[in-house]
Amino acid sequence: MIITLLIITFLELLTSIINLAIKKKLTALYCLKRLIKCLYILIFVLLSGLLDKYLLSGTNDLCLSVVMFYICIELLIIINNASNMGVPIPKKLRDALNLLMK
Repeated sequence: MIITLLIITFLELLTSIINLAIKKKLTALYCLKRLIKCLYILIFVLLSGLLDKYLLSGTNDLCLSVVMFYICIELLIIINNASNMGVPIPKKLRDALNLLMK
């Protein structure tokens, strides 16, 4: 699951950079902020794993919940970036995405 999160986080970072590069709004500060965001995600996953191990008797429930939460968020951002780049997105999905991104 953590490998999946790393791959999806990398893809989200890549699509965000491509999206802004197309719009000619890409800055070094934006890239730095996105990298820091990725590091924070990994820190939260690490902390949830430690909490699972030492406070919740070795279960992986909290860690898996945190990983699934971030996978869902990253996938929503990837879909939003694709939509902003002109990739056709089904209307129902686009409406749901607009509702969630508000």
